[in-house]
Amino acid sequence: MKKRLFIATLILFLIYTAYNLYRYWGVSGGDLAINLLSFIALLVFLIIISPLVVYYYSKGLNFKNYLVAASGAITGFFISIIIIPLIGFSFYLTSNSYELSNYESSDSTSYSKYQGDFFINNYSNVNVNTITKVKLSDLNLDTLPTPITEIKGLEELDLSLNKNLNLPHIINSLNNPDNLISLQLINCGLTKIPFEFQKLTNLKRLYIGMNPNLKPNQVFEILSQNQNLEELWIQGNDWERLPNSIGNLKELKLLYAKNNNLKELPSSLNELNKLERIFIWGNPVTDNFYDFIDTSRTRVLYKR
Repeated sequence: MKKRLFIATLILFLIYTAYNLYRYWGVSGGDLAINLLSFIALLVFLIIISPLVVYYYSKGLNFKNYLVAASGAITGFFISIIIIPLIGFSFYLTSNSYELSNYESSDSTSYSKYQGDFFINNYSNVNVNTITKVKLSDLNLDTLPTPITEIKGLEELDLSLNKNLNLPHIINSLNNPDNLISLQLINCGLTKIPFEFQKLTNLKRLYIGMNPNLKPNQVFEILSQNQNLEELWIQGNDWERLPNSIGNLKELKLLYAKNNNLKELPSSLNELNKLERIFIWGNPVTDNFYDFIDTSRTRVLYKR
């Protein structure tokens, strides 16, 4: 009888915990949710479920039998907060070929200091044959980890919030710089765009916002060599003007220039036949942008 009581409450508790594991594993804050629900379940089991199990098996209430049933629930609680997460984490590492990264899909992986600093130097399981998207944000990097440079088909790279980047070295270290179509360098403390950017011949999306030490003339002198750029994100750079050389970006479709200090817009923007949208809110030019832009062809977003 006592063995049945113990096993019954233990199994019931583990079934409930497994259900919560299924619902919350991998969700942000999921481990906290599992533990919290397990604790609430323990209280419910001690107050309600255990007495019901005792009554079912013994056709009455008995304090000693209740203690046996309660011990089953308590055992289940400790299993749920210790053993099951360990099993789940082991399964996660086995199924995720990009060890200790934020496993987003079969072709993308990301690392962030918020995932645990003591793991962050381990990039050993990056699959160089299938990965195309990599995020390495806020890791105090100056160069790319070697496994990342060996990725054969890297298309999207996010290095935002790394303030000491050696961009020439990074670009030169890429296995196939021609493959890169998206590069994020937001808030990286950049002072210039290096000449090596010309190796990124198929770059379509560039994010260089929140780098107020960049000089617009120098930036567009380099970017003018890129004939495939479709999106340029330059928000929060505190620029007062854009040079006419922006008109050399013939494939540009989107210009995201909010929160600068732009007082006018270059007439060369009207020469960009593919330009669809310009975001300019947070700039003085929002008051008279129609003096500079042909709004019948290009949509200007000047309000949030």
